[in-house]
Amino acid sequence: MNFQVECPFLIIWLFLGSLSGDDTGDSKYVVEISGRTVTVKCPSHLSKDENKVKFAKKGSVKPERQDNNHHYILENYNETKNGDYECSDSKGKNKEYLYLKAYVCEHCKEISVPVLAGVLIGDCMVTLGVALAVYFGCKKKAGLPRDGGRKRGIKSGQ
Repeated sequence: MNFQVECPFLIIWLFLGSLSGDDTGDSKYVVEISGRTVTVKCPSHLSKDENKVKFAKKGSVKPERQDNNHHYILENYNETKNGDYECSDSKGKNKEYLYLKAYVCEHCKEISVPVLAGVLIGDCMVTLGVALAVYFGCKKKAGLPRDGGRKRGIKSGQ
């Protein structure tokens, strides 16, 4: 009986939870790092009605370099470029803010997730193999039977 009362509440609770989890993605920045270049894409709702979107460091009047897809390219990125940035439409009415703190290196190599997973699994397998070889190789073996001593089935003192 108690389950029948709680079941509708559970269903309603799950439904409301799924509604609140919906996200259109309009207020999302996309940041990509490759070598010493950082590329930032402003939220899409700023460029729906207009083609002009301004991306600049907060307090700076000089906008950053832009390509055709509203991607802003920060070349030769270093620690001095860390800080608050803002994307705004051409009229400056709608603004979105971003705190950007990126670590870049000139000679870094990018590695994919499957390659990294393969390396980690392979390392675990080799470690397990070495552990098993040591375990079975170092087991104490029973000694060989020697001549002499008591014979089986005969009690001492007879």
